[in-house]
Amino acid sequence: MRRSDTLSAQRAKHPPQRRLAAFLAASLVAVAAWAAPSAVPEGLCVTVPIETVQADNGNARNPLVISTGLSSDPSIAEHHMNVRQPARLVDSQPAASKTTHVAKLYANDELVGGEATLPILRGGLHSFFGCDDFATQGTTFEFEGRTWKPGDKISATFEYPCVGVYENEPIGARFSIAGTYVKIWPKLDCPVIQLPDLLYAGGYLFNMRDTDMSIEFFYCSDKRPVELSGSYLTFCSLNYYPPSKVEDYPDLPASGDICSESVLVPAKDTKKIALSQQTNMRTKSVTIGGTEYIHAYPVSNEFEDHLGKPTYTKNAVTLYQDGRFTVKAPFTGWFSFASASLGAGAPPAPQKTADRETVVAGQPVVWDVSQKVGTLGEDVLSRYRRFEIVDHLPDALEYRAAKVVKEQNGKKEDVTGAAGKLEWNAERKELSYRFDPAWLAGSMPLAGETYHLVIETSAKGDAEASTVENTAETLINRHRADAKGSVRIERPEPPQPIDPPQPPSPPVTPDIVPTTGDLVTAQKHSVPASGTPVKAGDEIEYLVTVENTGSAPSARTLVRDPVPEGASYVEGSATAQGAYVEASDRSGAYVEWTVPSLPPHKRIELRFRATVSKEAAQNRSVILNTAFYGGCDPSTKPGDPANGQPNNATSTTVHPVAEKAHAPAQLHVVKRSDPRSGTLVKPGDTITYFIDVSHKGSPDSDAASQVRVEDPLPDGCELVEGGLPDGHSASFDASSRTVSWIIDRIEPGSATTLSFTVRVSENPEGSIDHLDNQVRYQPGWKKGDPLPNTSNTTRHLIAKGDEPAKDDRGDGKPFDKTGNALIPYWWVAGLLGLIAVGCGSVFLTCELKRRRMSGGALKIPRRR
Repeated sequence: MRRSDTLSAQRAKHPPQRRLAAFLAASLVAVAAWAAPSAVPEGLCVTVPIETVQADNGNARNPLVISTGLSSDPSIAEHHMNVRQPARLVDSQPAASKTTHVAKLYANDELVGGEATLPILRGGLHSFFGCDDFATQGTTFEFEGRTWKPGDKISATFEYPCVGVYENEPIGARFSIAGTYVKIWPKLDCPVIQLPDLLYAGGYLFNMRDTDMSIEFFYCSDKRPVELSGSYLTFCSLNYYPPSKVEDYPDLPASGDICSESVLVPAKDTKKIALSQQTNMRTKSVTIGGTEYIHAYPVSNEFEDHLGKPTYTKNAVTLYQDGRFTVKAPFTGWFSFASASLGAGAPPAPQKTADRETVVAGQPVVWDVSQKVGTLGEDVLSRYRRFEIVDHLPDALEYRAAKVVKEQNGKKEDVTGAAGKLEWNAERKELSYRFDPAWLAGSMPLAGETYHLVIETSAKGDAEASTVENTAETLINRHRADAKGSVRIERPEPPQPIDPPQPPSPPVTPDIVPTTGDLVTAQKHSVPASGTPVKAGDEIEYLVTVENTGSAPSARTLVRDPVPEGASYVEGSATAQGAYVEASDRSGAYVEWTVPSLPPHKRIELRFRATVSKEAAQNRSVILNTAFYGGCDPSTKPGDPANGQPNNATSTTVHPVAEKAHAPAQLHVVKRSDPRSGTLVKPGDTITYFIDVSHKGSPDSDAASQVRVEDPLPDGCELVEGGLPDGHSASFDASSRTVSWIIDRIEPGSATTLSFTVRVSENPEGSIDHLDNQVRYQPGWKKGDPLPNTSNTTRHLIAKGDEPAKDDRGDGKPFDKTGNALIPYWWVAGLLGLIAVGCGSVFLTCELKRRRMSGGALKIPRRR
């Protein structure tokens, strides 16, 4: 964990007597001069319970988690913490003469014994910080500004800004050291303290002994002290150095205990001490200055000095203390600690499920036996040595096939061939999967992932109607647990006489229901623009633009915009009948609107103003604002306390409070397509999706770097060959059907467009009637980070069979066909002809009567 695995080999080549000869010779007189404590024989201490913990029977989960600094550490992934920050010297007596931040790590064979000098320690950390898992940097603190004499006092207090979590809340640590000077390192004439940037990596003290150490924790948010309760801390890697002359220690009950790295645990502050079952540690009660201690010291170096190795915990001791952790170190050199248990804690119980509740003869059944594992460095300190999953199939089922799938961070990977061996015993009807010990030791993440044994079976043709139980068991180290599942086998009734077929009904034109709600998109803006510095008393106007990006009228939409912390609502500033809701115990203050149904491609703008408070100018660096929106019932009223917060979120506006504050990047990601969202497509059609990524921040805001963009392909389509242009590290993961990019850098005011093309499947499943597509993204992304931000959604309806084409600009009804015959309308033409004849007869009769009365004759002109 703290040192590389080559240490074991080095110890074999260079025995501790030879490796430490230089400093032991100098320290014999100093240590012998130390006041010998009164000792009680081992095993007679009754003031502090001492437990032996089996390697595969670990302690309960610790509410205190000191982060390992690895990417798999859950506290880093969840809270995005930086646990690699230099330790800050708060106070020391005497004052430090020189402080050097060390960026170089020496190899283990580059610095040994008495070769330590101030120039060397200013250039690199002590060799014992070397480790495969950690790239270690740290700080060297020197105390050279005086002539040091044996017995001179030295004390120092250091502060780590962030080291892990307590009850899942980020915490920092205050580390205090107080000891006396002794010249152990021949070429050093003063005490030197080296601390890595990562608290988990421990530390090294040069020319110090009889050292009191204490660790207190505080919450990162407000520096409140953490009141530890039910927590434990494990001191690790305690090395045994046998003295060259046993007769020089006549008052010690066992040789080597004082010269070795050991700890004196105050009895009155300690509830319990735990040791591993195969421990190299010994304990005895001693009294120093009237205070009773439990002295825990190693008697052997037969252990592997690396996190997760089976024998790692042999030279470790776990303390249960409340409030803070305190120990005294008689001989102080290397020290390190972890918040993990001594052994592999009992894993969660396995689960077993079937993909259906009932089955008939010959029908397939798929079983899933799942086992979640622990997290290395949190609740597991040693890697698993044995991991098996066994399933006993009942007689009513036939075995078809099986595989093992690893599920981690939402992604699944088939590891059947890579992780172990799958065996099927037909005689016993037993399926087993045994993980390879080499894979467990070197490749298993142990980061809280879940392993699935997926078994394909079918019900036998002669199986009787009954409920069949299927039992599986898992074995992790010595922990054995069962999981049961069941399925009901049914016998179908004899076939009934079949009625003659009815003539087919005339085809019915299907109704295409307009898509609503989820095609509503909301964008966030502000005046002044996001990234602009503000001061106390300034007003910020927040704008939410709600737009229907679909092709049919949208549903009613609820919009909620919280009044940001550090600002107050300007009374009456909400537009469009927005309702202001004051802060309560349930939530902070917010403004709420209900937006009525919007026609396609129409938008509405909602506004309100807020004033920057004086408290914000004093206590806050930025003011953040994010609005939320989503579909709601037609009866929803704005401002009703019963309204839930909508699910969709807009982008966030950021206003630095201090004029010199640095504004973070402001990314806007918008999804569009060709043909546009809402268009009807049919199997074989292609759709090109475009993702517009733009930086909307002010010119002095940060650039966005390492922007991860992922676009999962919807079911019912496939990526067109050559349909993913190069650029921005574009790639396609066929197993997860996800297109992804990494945009290295986007400056304020700039933008880029990503694209890819899919083809609608020729035979989409019957349940798939539309294609929904949405992007997820995250700036500053590192491997393993989640992608919590999403874009708007595009939707394309899939035409089935002989569906007519849909007019995307109309009301959803089919186009009329062209060239229709007029025969179906003959009766209309006849009626119009009769009306024309009747009107002509009436006119002619009236004209003849008028001529007779006037004595004239009706003259019909002749054609010449």
